[in-house]
Amino acid sequence: MVRIFVNGEEKEVPPHLSVLKALESLGAPYREDCKVLVMRKGEEREETGEYELETTRGIITVAIEEGILPWWKENFRSLSEGGMWWETRQVAVFGPFDLRGKGLKPSRMKRRFEEGEIFLGFGGFDPSQAFLGFSREVHEGVYGVPEEAPLLGRVVRGGHLLEGLGRGDRLLGIRPRLREKWEQVKGNPARIGVEEGMEIFTFLRVVLFPQAKVCAEHLLGLTREGVWRISQMGSAFLSMDGIPVENLPRENTTMRFRGTVTVRNAGKRTGSIYLYRKDAPPSLHHSVVGRVEMGVEMLDYTLKGERLLIKTVPRRMVVVGMTQGEASRFLQEEGIRHVRVGDERDEAVIIEQRPELT
Repeated sequence: MVRIFVNGEEKEVPPHLSVLKALESLGAPYREDCKVLVMRKGEEREETGEYELETTRGIITVAIEEGILPWWKENFRSLSEGGMWWETRQVAVFGPFDLRGKGLKPSRMKRRFEEGEIFLGFGGFDPSQAFLGFSREVHEGVYGVPEEAPLLGRVVRGGHLLEGLGRGDRLLGIRPRLREKWEQVKGNPARIGVEEGMEIFTFLRVVLFPQAKVCAEHLLGLTREGVWRISQMGSAFLSMDGIPVENLPRENTTMRFRGTVTVRNAGKRTGSIYLYRKDAPPSLHHSVVGRVEMGVEMLDYTLKGERLLIKTVPRRMVVVGMTQGEASRFLQEEGIRHVRVGDERDEAVIIEQRPELT
């Protein structure tokens, strides 16, 4: 048997199967008109943009912002060893470090920090008193953060260690996190043979956020067929044209991280859906409606004109037009209680539902 990974789950299949036959035998979600990404491990290793910070409490892994990554690669060794300088309920700080002549100028701006963000600050606005700050909770502060680097990155693993850091703890070293380089196997899935360790992705699982209810419902309306056709692409995003609408509410206009899904709420392409390959700053014209929970690798290899199979969590909960009986069966599958109002017969057609939105 050959061990492969299908949509993030480990499976075993006979070695003589094609990728298509393997998917069929496993009952994996698949559509012939949608992209299937097949990947194998290459011989090289590559940097990930993530760094492991070894502390006396354990390893904290951080993803460095793309814009500051060149500076970080050149200077992170200057920050790699230091003690816990000070801490509060909101922040833990390692330092001080001497960053004179490193091209960053302290500022006196006040900014908002999200939980798990890592930033560079300057004690007394002095470059010789630099520090690495870890935000333990959402807060605002003035730390001398340079305008050139308002944010270094965010914690992606080991965040539970932040709460326990205290006096006497030390930063012991920083090292880049390397990974095996993967390469796309191009071709028809019916003609590609399965290989040991191969990864196969057939769909995106998108988890929706309750903070953007109206724009998320707009997205669900565009996803009724379960497919997105990519109409535009850039280095940082993929997008799908939406149904033209005059306006959508401005909801959850927060940071757009890799894997974020947004709906444009104003401007020329109002109603379009965007999928982010790379981090992007917040925009008032983009409501963050969800994130890709599984299959984010597909974003790196999808081209304009290709189609992606999409599964949302939750799926669209609209029963208007169904009969009472159909609605009961549909909602029961989702664990939702159906309260019948008016004509309660199974064959009665539903003309209104509450709540209106999923």
